Parts: sequence; C-alpha cells; structure tokens
Amino acid sequence: MSRRRHSRRRGSRRTSRDLRANSAQFRTVSGVAAVFDTSADWSKNADRCKADFTPCALCGKGVSDAKARYEVHVVDGGGVLQAVDSLIKLPGDMGWYPVGSDCAKIVPPGFVRRIT
Repeated sequence: MSRRRHSRRRGSRRTSRDLRANSAQFRTVSGVAAVFDTSADWSKNADRCKADFTPCALCGKGVSDAKARYEVHVVDGGGVLQAVDSLIKLPGDMGWYPVGSDCAKIVPPGFVRRIT
C-alpha cells in the first residue's frame, strides 16, 4: 500500500496560513526597522495586477487602490520596513506602499498602519 504525499501543487496560490508559517522572514533591527524577504513569486504576481491595482509590498499580489486598508513604510531601497511611529530618517526612503490584509497579519506590530 503506497502513501500519497500531501504537498502544494506547483503554482498554487499562497494562503494566509502559508504566510503566517513563514513569518520568521522578518528580523527587527533596534525597534526602528524590520528587514524582510519578499515572496519568491513577487514579480510574477505583480505582472498580473490589473490597471487599478497596486502590487502588495510583500507578496506582489494586486491590492485594489480603492479598497486598500493597510500600508507599510518601505526604506533602504526596498526590503526594509520602518516603524510607523519612528521619527528617525532612514536612507533610501521609498514611501508608503499598500499591503494586502493577509500580509498585514504577518507584519510585526508597529510596522503596519491602517489607512483611514
């Protein structure tokens, strides 16, 4: 009797559970910045975005410009998030970028803000 291995199919969509399981991708540096690794599929996901969508800063999936609820402050040319309440000016400031609701759940507290 053979057993089947349970694994994700190639090219399958990432779920919030997959993202939470990979939440160790963040490293906090002195409470001011969090270094992160973007999804390996970021550019592939970003290429699929529709005209009125902006790629999520973490995974690249489309976030509706009209319905974006969360954003992060990207610095150092990308790959680093600055704390929301930080007054320190870090180099390579890229501004605020939207993140999807699934990705917002895995960002360390204090590094994501809700858009009002």
